Amino acid sequence: MDLLNRHRGGLSAQLKNIRPAPDLFARLGGREVVEKIVDGLYDRIAEDPFLKPIFHDRAQGEHRRQKYFFEEWMGGEPRYLREIQGIGTHWFHRRFPIDRRFAGRWLRHLVESMREHRIPEPLIQEVAQVLGPMAHVLGGDGPPLPPKLAELAGQELLTALEPVLDRYPGEGRRLLQEALFDGDLERTRWLLDHDVSVHLPWPRDGLMLTPWCAAKAAGFIEGVGEVERRGAIPDIFSAAYLGDLELLQRFAELAPEGIHGLDPAADHRNLSPLHYAIGGDQPAAASWLLKVGAEVGADGFLLLRQAGNRGWVETVELLLSKGAEAQRIGPDRWVLNSEIADRLLAAGADVNLPHRHSWLRFCSAGSPYGDTLPGLATALVRLGAPLDARLGGRGPLHLAAGAGHFSQIEELIELGVPVDDPDADGETPLAHVAWSVEGADRAALTRLLLSHGADPLHRGGRGISLLDRTRRLKTPGGRERYRLMKAAVDARQGAD
Repeated sequence: MDLLNRHRGGLSAQLKNIRPAPDLFARLGGREVVEKIVDGLYDRIAEDPFLKPIFHDRAQGEHRRQKYFFEEWMGGEPRYLREIQGIGTHWFHRRFPIDRRFAGRWLRHLVESMREHRIPEPLIQEVAQVLGPMAHVLGGDGPPLPPKLAELAGQELLTALEPVLDRYPGEGRRLLQEALFDGDLERTRWLLDHDVSVHLPWPRDGLMLTPWCAAKAAGFIEGVGEVERRGAIPDIFSAAYLGDLELLQRFAELAPEGIHGLDPAADHRNLSPLHYAIGGDQPAAASWLLKVGAEVGADGFLLLRQAGNRGWVETVELLLSKGAEAQRIGPDRWVLNSEIADRLLAAGADVNLPHRHSWLRFCSAGSPYGDTLPGLATALVRLGAPLDARLGGRGPLHLAAGAGHFSQIEELIELGVPVDDPDADGETPLAHVAWSVEGADRAALTRLLLSHGADPLHRGGRGISLLDRTRRLKTPGGRERYRLMKAAVDARQGAD
């Protein structure tokens, strides 16, 4: 099986050889101690003029992901797997070069933090002996393009890259994948002529697609012929992603263990053909793999959630029968499909996981679906999501107004959320319209809330009515909102 997939590279094998002992997490002192070590690391990074510009601040959650990674990597709970569902750390780190100087400074700060928390010296050395080599493996794909090159595109970029392309092997593979999905034969040939690998994959939507697979997925027939002419070959992961059952069965006959095989190109997350079938939106391939014995790994709940979100009843049943943990599935679009919802809820799924406010992200500007799924809020509440949940002091209607989600606003009001529900600062959803996301139609949002009885004279935490606050706005949108509010006030006063 290794021979059939060796063209995909060997990142996973490299990383496997530099893993820590499985009991390291416990020997360091468990979650409390490891989280304090990471806090100390980020305190030092914040004071390092070389590293500080590279790392995000704590508000963006980067140090939280680092805590999850260390816990899982050192033998604790798989918190990183639950939170981070892409390829893994290698791809996060491609936004900056991990050279010897970078790795050395980062490792020194970590060691200092461990010493500050009185970790025994032998344990410190044990951590350093695996983290040092791993840092260099993670940077092995070359740095990202410098800013001046990153601003370029198309032929202008290729011309600028020509003398230095060998310094950026990862960028070459990224550009090749883009050319194939764009159906651009000229760019494809140029990159292959300049020694960009015709075999090594590049990430797309959390999976690793070879040039052959990318060309096939794009329906780029000339591109398929070009990469095949230069030696590209299919593999079981590509067959699963493309839903090519005939090719999938052929690979399974050649190497039956291949249906359980893990992609050698992947990072710390183990990716099997089943991941590729589900990620490639191929229910028939996913069901076939499960029927012939494909195993559900530690992240089976992620596969189960994906299948549920896509409405694949048979695949959901097969995954549950194989032991995929529905108990770890929280709110998502699966609630819109009654057949799927009944099965997942019976198996332990819960729309209030991991917290009773988790469902509110679908009302917010950070919703993965925006306002494209009418009925989602209704379905979530019907299945137990609490209408009185708060996220940052705001309820579902505040979040929906700030996100510009028209259908959700109507759903939530119909479900019983008061249109003038005050947030933690005493502000109503009508006030949140003023802070809505860029591109939102604030006049239309205002009109919608007013039509449901929102009060323009409500005095929030500032003690000034919304009408008076809006009166001061000079922008065209602000003037329109004031006109709408004033008309509503006048109409109510006239009615009185």
